[in-house]
Amino acid sequence: MTTTTQGARSSTGSSPSAPVGGPATAGSYGSLGPSRSAVVGKARSIATWLLILVLGSVALVVLGARATPDARLLDPRSPAPIGSKAIAEVLRDNGVDVSVIESVAQLPTEVPSGTTVVVTADDGLSPSALREVARRAAGADRLVVLLAQPGAVGVLTPDLQGYPAPTAFPLDSAPASRCAIPGINPGDVVSGAGVLMLPTSDLLPTSDADIETCLPTRGMEDAGALLALLPAAPDRPQTFLVGFGPGLTNDTITSEDNAAIGLRLLGHSPDLLWLIPSGDEGPQTSGDTYSPWPAWTTPVAATLAVGTVLLALVRGRRLGRVVHEPLPVVVRAAETTESRAHLYRRSRDRARTAAILREGTRSRLRQRLGVARGEPLQTLVLAVANATGEPVDRIHALLDDNEPASTAALITLGTDLAELEGKVRLR
Repeated sequence: MTTTTQGARSSTGSSPSAPVGGPATAGSYGSLGPSRSAVVGKARSIATWLLILVLGSVALVVLGARATPDARLLDPRSPAPIGSKAIAEVLRDNGVDVSVIESVAQLPTEVPSGTTVVVTADDGLSPSALREVARRAAGADRLVVLLAQPGAVGVLTPDLQGYPAPTAFPLDSAPASRCAIPGINPGDVVSGAGVLMLPTSDLLPTSDADIETCLPTRGMEDAGALLALLPAAPDRPQTFLVGFGPGLTNDTITSEDNAAIGLRLLGHSPDLLWLIPSGDEGPQTSGDTYSPWPAWTTPVAATLAVGTVLLALVRGRRLGRVVHEPLPVVVRAAETTESRAHLYRRSRDRARTAAILREGTRSRLRQRLGVARGEPLQTLVLAVANATGEPVDRIHALLDDNEPASTAALITLGTDLAELEGKVRLR
C-alpha cells in the first residue's frame, strides 16, 4: 500500500554521476521559468473556464426569458405534467362550460346557481381571498377547493385541520366504504395524496355538525382523510375540500379512480368557473420592494461568483507534483474498528456505543425507505413498521436513544438492529 505526498522531488536518490547542467531527469525541473507549452496549456485552461461560465450565463438568461405560466399547478389550460388540461377537456366534451379566471376580482359578486366554482388553494391565494371566494360563491351549486397548502383547511372551517401527507407512505388512499359524500362510490381509491384532514379535537365538530370525511390514506387509516364535505352555510355553498389535488394533474389523472371521482366532483353543474390565483391575492409583507432587475439576475450573478471562486482555487498556487512513497506500516481498516470497540468496552460507555449503533441503523433505514433526514423519528418508525410488519412499539424502542442496562443488553440491541435491517432489505 502506498500513499502520496506533495512537494518537489529533491536531489536525494539521484545518480551521483549525473553531470551538472546535463539533461533534466524525470521529476526534476529543466529550467528556472515555465516553458512555452506550460504557458499555452495554462491559457487554454483559463479560456475553457471562461467559455463554460459564459455559456452557463447565456443558458440561464435564455431559460429565464422563455419562462411561461404554463407550469402552474392544476392549471386547466396547461398540458404540462402538473397542469389539468386533460380533465378540463373531458369536462368540455361532456357538455360542461369550463371558464378559467386568474383573480378573485374576475369572479362574479354573486355566482348564480347552476355553477360549480373550483379554486386552487396554493401560495398565490391568501386566507382573506379564499374567504372572499367562498362568500361570492354562496349561491353556487358547490365550491371545490383543490388543496395545495394544508393551511387552507382551517380558513374554511375551524373543525378540521390540514397537514402535509408524509412522503414515506404510498400516496394513495384505502378503498372508500360507508362514505356519504356525493360522487364517491364504495371501493373508490385515489392517488396523489397531498393534504390530509382530521378533526381539530376528538370531540364531534360543533360549528359544522354535518361534516363528512372519507378516503383515508392507505396505511394511516386513522390519521386523516383526503376528502371532506362542508355543508352549505350563509357565507359559503356546499364545499368540497380535496386533499388529493395532485391526483387530478395530467400526469396522474389516469391512476386509480382519479378521473372518475374528478369528473363527478367537477362535472356536477353545466357551468364551471376555475380560479387559478395569479399571485396578486397572495400574502404581502411590508418588506416587499420593487426591483428593476430581471428575475434571472440573481442566479446568473451566483453562477459567476461560484465560477470565479472555483477558477481561483484551481489556478491558484499549488504544491509540487505528486510523489509516491511506501508506508512504513500497513494498517487494516478492521483493526481500527476493533481498536475503537475495545476503547468503548474498556470505558464502559454503553450509552455512546448504543447511540452510534442506532444512528447507523437509522441512517441506512432512511436511505432504504426514502425517508428524509429531517423527518421526525415517528415517521421513520411507521415506515419501517409498514415495510416489515413489526410492532410499532418494538421498532420505536430499538431506534429511540436510551442506554442499555448492561453489556448483554447492548449485545442484544446490536443483534436486533442488524435483524431489523435485514428484514427491510428483504421486503
